[in-house]
Amino acid sequence: METTTVREGVGTREVGPRVLFVDDSPDERELFPLRFRNRFSRFVITASAEAALEELAAGQTELVFTDIALPDESGLELVRRMRAMAPEVGGIVPAVAVTGLGAADDLDRAYRAGFSGYLVKPYDNAELISVVDRVSPSIASLRRVRERLRAGISRQHDVRERLFARRETLLEQREKHALKYGVAADPLAARLECVLSAARSFAEGHFDRRVDELEISVSRTLEDGKSSWVVIAVCERDLLFVEVLDGPGVDFVARRLDT
Repeated sequence: METTTVREGVGTREVGPRVLFVDDSPDERELFPLRFRNRFSRFVITASAEAALEELAAGQTELVFTDIALPDESGLELVRRMRAMAPEVGGIVPAVAVTGLGAADDLDRAYRAGFSGYLVKPYDNAELISVVDRVSPSIASLRRVRERLRAGISRQHDVRERLFARRETLLEQREKHALKYGVAADPLAARLECVLSAARSFAEGHFDRRVDELEISVSRTLEDGKSSWVVIAVCERDLLFVEVLDGPGVDFVARRLDT
C-alpha cells in the first residue's frame, strides 16, 4: 500500500489544513496537489482505503478527499470506518467524495455514509475551493477538539508528576517507620493497601473496566478523627478522583471527589 507525502506551497499566505487525498489513479494523485498548491501546503496522497486509515490513525489529518471506487474497499466504507473512530482521529474529520457518479441516489448514499461534501469529476478549481470553504467550520471544530485533548493530556502529565513526588514522600515515611518499628510492625503499608483496594473497586465500578493506575495524592486527618485519602485513578485518558475515608465509624469507604 503506497503512501506518498507531498509538501508544496510553503511560501503561500496561509497554511491550510493537512489534506489526505485517496485515489487509485496515478494521474489523479499527481494532479491533485497542483490544484491546491496556492492555497494549502500539506498533503498526504494514498492509493487505497487501508493506507488512508493508517494515515488517519496518526491523528494529524484535517480534511479527506476520496474517490468512491477504490481497489480494496469503497470510499463509502472508508468514511463509515472513519466515523467509527475516536472523534479527534477520524470521527469528525470532514470528508469530501470525489467521483464520476453524480446521480441524486449517489449523493444520498454518500451523505448517509458520513461524507461532508461531494465533487463530481470533472470538476474545476472553483468547485474544489467552494467545497473546502463549506467544510471549513468543521475543520475549525476539529482543531478545537484536538487542542482540548492536548490540554487534557498536558494536565494529566502534570498530575502524574505531582503524584510521583507524593508517592516518593509516602514511601520515605514508610521506610522510616519500618526502620524504627520493624517491617512486621509497619501498619502504614497495610493501611495503604486497604486504601488503594477500596479506591480500585470504586473506580472500576465507575469506569466499568479495569483501572490502569492508582496513585495516592493527598492524605489528611479530619476533625472527627477520621482520615481522608485522595486517590487518583487513571483509566486510559480518563482521570477519577476518589476519596477514601477510614477511622472511627468507617471502614475504608470510597466515594467520588469532584474537583
